Amino acid sequence: MHITVLRLAEFRLFDDREFRFSPGMNVIRGPNESGKSTVVRALVAALFEKPHADNVYTRSDLRWGAEEKPILELEFDHEGASYLLVKDFRLRTVVLEELGGSSRLTTTKAARARISEFLGFSDPAQFERTACVTHDQMMNISSDRPSARKLADLVREVVVGERESVAMEGALRTLAGEIDELKRGLERPARNPGTIARLQREREVMISRQKELTGGINELDSGRSRLKDVDRLLGEKERRLENLRELLNKNLKGIDLEKRMEESRRRFEFADRVKDAGTVLDRIEAEIERAYGGFLDLGIDAEVELLKEIEVRESLGVLARELEAEESPEEGKPSPSVPRWAGWIIVALGVVLVIGGATLWAVHAALLVLLAPGALILAAGAYLLLAGQEVPAGLNGVIGEQVARAEEEIAKLRAREKQFLGSVGCGSTKEFFTRFELYRDLVGERDNAAAAAEALLGDRTMDEIKQERRNSSLEVSACDAELTEMEPYRVPPERLEEVTGELGELSREVEALSKEREGLEFHLGKTKTDPEETLQIEENLAWLWEAEQKARSRLRVTTLAYDAMKEVSRHLLSAAIPTMAEGVGRTLSVLTGGRYDTVEVRESDLAISVYSEQKGDMIPVEQVLSSLSKGTLSQLYLAARLELVDVITGGRRPPLIFDDSFSYFDDDRLERLWNVLLEVAKDQQVFLFTCCSRYDSLIGPDVNVIDLEPGA
Repeated sequence: MHITVLRLAEFRLFDDREFRFSPGMNVIRGPNESGKSTVVRALVAALFEKPHADNVYTRSDLRWGAEEKPILELEFDHEGASYLLVKDFRLRTVVLEELGGSSRLTTTKAARARISEFLGFSDPAQFERTACVTHDQMMNISSDRPSARKLADLVREVVVGERESVAMEGALRTLAGEIDELKRGLERPARNPGTIARLQREREVMISRQKELTGGINELDSGRSRLKDVDRLLGEKERRLENLRELLNKNLKGIDLEKRMEESRRRFEFADRVKDAGTVLDRIEAEIERAYGGFLDLGIDAEVELLKEIEVRESLGVLARELEAEESPEEGKPSPSVPRWAGWIIVALGVVLVIGGATLWAVHAALLVLLAPGALILAAGAYLLLAGQEVPAGLNGVIGEQVARAEEEIAKLRAREKQFLGSVGCGSTKEFFTRFELYRDLVGERDNAAAAAEALLGDRTMDEIKQERRNSSLEVSACDAELTEMEPYRVPPERLEEVTGELGELSREVEALSKEREGLEFHLGKTKTDPEETLQIEENLAWLWEAEQKARSRLRVTTLAYDAMKEVSRHLLSAAIPTMAEGVGRTLSVLTGGRYDTVEVRESDLAISVYSEQKGDMIPVEQVLSSLSKGTLSQLYLAARLELVDVITGGRRPPLIFDDSFSYFDDDRLERLWNVLLEVAKDQQVFLFTCCSRYDSLIGPDVNVIDLEPGA
């Protein structure tokens, strides 16, 4: 395969650039930052990168400041046919077509397969490890490493891949560790036995335990059967117990509601009575105010006092008349002697007047004047009784004067009586006495109603009683509603007693069954002949046996995998050994001017040893790094890489890329290397990138030179 044209659009340093190459040696030279690495990356991306890929490499391929993704075009010849490969990273498309032919591929998979067929590589990493030799790779061959087998490691990584080589070694170590773990303790005792030995021991312990559990199965079956019966009975009785408790609680709650409702009803009725008593009291007081307003200021004994006043007035009238008769005897006749009984009458009249004046002044203050004539008459009567019962001559004048004053007072009393009757709305004493009797009855009723209301109220007010009446009414309604809801659960009192008795009996039965169940569970838990444990042991034994067989099978498979992987590794490496040993020796001889011309490659790991004429023997693998110079090691590594390209591609001739790989070669080594590359370029395209002018003296007319300008 020979690349003829490379076109770049918006790729790294180049916005639009075309490169034309010859089929042999191509030297691309330019200072740093002129685009050499960009061309190398463009060649690899055009050959291997997927146009729809989005990774760190493709993101780094974008030209700085460009808005569009790159487009790569590659024209090349292969076996007499010309092809055009276009990868558009903007549209994520690929086209591989034969120029002048009918073949045209437009899928990434088909295009990659065809390019792999042309190159002999399907993996870009493998291409970069073999056909693309960089400055860093050549420098790393001589860097410090603890292992003297670095050269062999690098060659092996080229053959099987760096990650694949590390992964294979890691897999071999993992398989070896797993084999060791599985086999540990089988051949000889081990403190920490492996999986198979541990499973064997566990199975032996299980078998020993199984032998201990051979008796008592029937007893355990009986116990378990009884435990099931107990659980069933306990469940039934607990459900029945719960139902009875619910029924009893609802009925007890109903009784409590009835008591509360009755109490609320009593409070309501009491409040109603207080309300009625207040209504009656208000009615009586209103009637008294309306019909007997004039009597409100009178005392309750006003009738009696008025009667006494009338009696006094009438008594004063009788006394005045009698005194008048005594005061007016016939002229010329001596004063008659007064009988003794008459003296006592006079004394009695005086006492009446004195008592009447002292008592009737409460009815009217004017009646207090009766005290004076009563005292005189009382004195006169006493005198008659003591003086021989003759009326003294001077007494008649006094009596007359007092009689006049009494009559005057009687008149005043009559006037005042009339005025009093008018003030209370009565036309006569008879009417007064009749109405006052009715008034007094109403006052009695009022006092009784007030006393009843006060007794009912106690320390509370009428507003509090009304509020309690409303609250009691609401509570009665609430209790009645709850009782209505609970009506379906209500039972007669005699049935409630039966429920209570049944509840107690069930509680005792449930307690007894619970204790029996606890005893059975304890017994079954402590017994050593639990059939479930026996079944579990049988299951565990079966599982342990199966696990042991799986472990043994895994041991066989792991051992086979380990052996097979080692064999594959050996075959993979040994396939390259004959060709490598001959080709590397031939190329190394040319590069070293015949100083080193014999090379051996160890079959197990591709470790390279070199024959030294000075020592007269092969330099061991472990001493190659320390015995050869840096330049010779680089030549040896380059020779191995060139031969590996041929081995891996199966004789195909992919382009070889050397990116500033030999900057530290001296002039002699560089000239010998140039001759080797010219020889290779006769059959294989070579791209040599350099930033120096050391090749200028070696470049001939048959070499295609491309100069890159700084900042191109």
